[in-house]
Amino acid sequence: MNKALVLKCVQADMTTRNGFLWPTSGPVEAPDWNSINDCGNGLHGWLWGEGDPDACVWHRSPAARWLVVEVNAADVVDLDGKVKFPRGVVVFCGSRDEAISYMVANGGDRYAIIHRKVTRVDGHNIAVTGAYGTVSVGENGMAIAGRFGEASAGENGKASAKGEGVATVGVNGKAYVGNYGKASAGDYGEARAGNYGTASAGCCGVATAGVYGKVSVGPRGRAFVGHMGIASADEWGTIIIQWFDGERMRIVIGYVGENGILPNVMYRVQDGRIVPAAESDRS
Repeated sequence: MNKALVLKCVQADMTTRNGFLWPTSGPVEAPDWNSINDCGNGLHGWLWGEGDPDACVWHRSPAARWLVVEVNAADVVDLDGKVKFPRGVVVFCGSRDEAISYMVANGGDRYAIIHRKVTRVDGHNIAVTGAYGTVSVGENGMAIAGRFGEASAGENGKASAKGEGVATVGVNGKAYVGNYGKASAGDYGEARAGNYGTASAGCCGVATAGVYGKVSVGPRGRAFVGHMGIASADEWGTIIIQWFDGERMRIVIGYVGENGILPNVMYRVQDGRIVPAAESDRS
């Protein structure tokens, strides 16, 4: 049968929320197995370490024990963020990082394993990690992190993080994050964040964020931000802010050095005009 590995987190005493006691090694089986596509009635975990870590309430606890379970892939039921299965064999028990290393060494290297830390110093490669993970690659590389993750790439690289993640790249790089995230790029780079996000780029760079976003760019850069957002640019930079006039969305463009717009000062739109942002807008 086709085998797969499941990552599992349990309490320090090897029990789960419902009191089920896991072994530190060897066979394990659910006493109430039902293949219905619903939580419960089975053993639960993350197939190849991918999924929603918050499905387990103690995944960030230093005292938690982490297991790797070998299962029959055909028995696995996907529960959107985690999986369940009727039985398996515990092949590893230890710390989180040790369990992740075991999975990587035994076929899991290509998966976005939660909490995984990936570092690749050679360029021209792609590195991926799941939620709460950190990933960094060298020059020309691509780094991708899941929700709450952190991704960084060297010069000319590309980094992306989902949700509340952080993405950072060097010169000429591209950094993309989802809502509430932070993206930063070096000179000539591009940084893009979603709603409520923060984006910054260096000289001649481009920084973009959605509604309620915050963006800043270096000299000759371009800062784009959505409705209710704030933006700043250094010398010769351009600020572009979206606003709602009561009927439709419009944009206002400001040029640093013209009409009183100063370098490295945060601005917002009020009644169709660019004005300095208040301290409360910047927090």
